Amino acid sequence: HPDFISIEPESHLIKTDVIRQLKQKLSLQPLEAPYKIAFINEAQCLHSSAANVLLKTLEEPPEKTLLILISSSPYKLLRTILSRCQKLSFSPLNTNDMQDVMQELGHSMASDTERLALAQGSPGLFLKFSEEAFEIVQNNILPSLEKQPKDLMKLLE
Repeated sequence: HPDFISIEPESHLIKTDVIRQLKQKLSLQPLEAPYKIAFINEAQCLHSSAANVLLKTLEEPPEKTLLILISSSPYKLLRTILSRCQKLSFSPLNTNDMQDVMQELGHSMASDTERLALAQGSPGLFLKFSEEAFEIVQNNILPSLEKQPKDLMKLLE
């Protein structure tokens, strides 16, 4: 959609040039929708100079603009950015809703009950768990945790 802008980090970083381009695009009037919407995923990946450029936009946003910053680690964002945002927290999905979402995405949950439990109600986290990573957790990490070693170094090994 011409009035929707999505920004994703590249190599775990959102560069200053990307935010400057965003700022330029937001300065234009919406073409079809009543608002221009910018979606910045993993906003904690903003480079420090990019965060400062974004801060200026947050302080004086263009008319008919909505900025949505998504962050799995909001504590990594500048306090000045956080202070200019309305914060919304999302609760984990219950098992039935999680299964519905995953089925819509083409994943059968019947064989993935343990992976579903590890995802703790987060479809995104479920999708991030590759089969290989899940097997490592299931075969190596969980047995170590079940033994509850007293020595932290043993657990980390």
